[in-house]
Amino acid sequence: MADFYVKADGSGDGSTWALAASWATFVTWMVNTANAGDDAWMLEGAYTGTAVVSARDGTMAAPITITGVTSATTAEPPTQSDYATTEADRPTIDMGANSWNLDNYWRKRYLDITGSVGILSRIDVGSRWVGCKINNTRETAGVALYGGGGSTHMIECEATCANGAAILTSINSVIDGCYIHDSVTGVDSISSRLVVTNCLIADCSTAGINQAASTDPRYHNNTIDNCGIGIVGNGTTGASIRNNHITNCTSGIGWGSAAISTELDWNNFHGNGVDIVAGYVIKGPHTQAIDPQYEDTASGNYRPRASVLGASAFPGATTPSYAEIGAVHNKPAAARLINGGMVA
Repeated sequence: MADFYVKADGSGDGSTWALAASWATFVTWMVNTANAGDDAWMLEGAYTGTAVVSARDGTMAAPITITGVTSATTAEPPTQSDYATTEADRPTIDMGANSWNLDNYWRKRYLDITGSVGILSRIDVGSRWVGCKINNTRETAGVALYGGGGSTHMIECEATCANGAAILTSINSVIDGCYIHDSVTGVDSISSRLVVTNCLIADCSTAGINQAASTDPRYHNNTIDNCGIGIVGNGTTGASIRNNHITNCTSGIGWGSAAISTELDWNNFHGNGVDIVAGYVIKGPHTQAIDPQYEDTASGNYRPRASVLGASAFPGATTPSYAEIGAVHNKPAAARLINGGMVA
């Protein structure tokens, strides 16, 4: 297990900060050298990226990790206090028309990546993104982040793709605490057991979540606002849709076929053209229709106004306050999002 150091103006072999590597040498490390348990540290700065296609693998116990750190960092290796946990401190990588594709059991943390390409970045089996911002500006269909191979995790990231899917997933993927916005589709998946929790999904013209022909997805504790359809579930069975705000969409939920064993309850619908399309799913008895009165959606603040924060949201033995339903109330100005609590 070794450490590798990268600076925007680096020219060394990456063995220390004084000998920090350039992007080109970093690419060679990713493609030819990185081993399970290795750590790469990217110093805050502006990088011009070139294509990366790495077939090197970490392991579940020892992933290969790439972490953005602040410009003040001198520690070797850096400690958690050095991590670029705020957007202003992250390394920014402009990939242009190039993809950054890694294989199995990698971790990317606290990076800001932009580009204009079919798939901006791909990770495969067991890999994770944490605290990153990914923006694909391609003028034709594209994907910002593709979790291929299965069991990928996207945690507290921001993702956009103006003409495609912000996040495309495969089987057993988890998307948690993310801000997904200004895309054609927020989350797109044709594989089973997708979990989307504690996310803010906004301003996606076709769908917030599009889940097709799969089983057992879980959509809990999300705020989905101003999308074409909040959640699409064509041919999907065994879904659990709980504790979400679904607001201001053309259609709240669109299910294209019989929803076998689907749970739809403890949700708040408001301001949609229609809440349910085609009637294949039925709202549970704890459904509510409360105006969230989001404070300032234009700036990414989806916190309910004080006038409704104390309102009892749901009937029954457990009556959480309105502030406890939904998921993310603010876009990620810092590393961690502001999350609400789960409802019983």
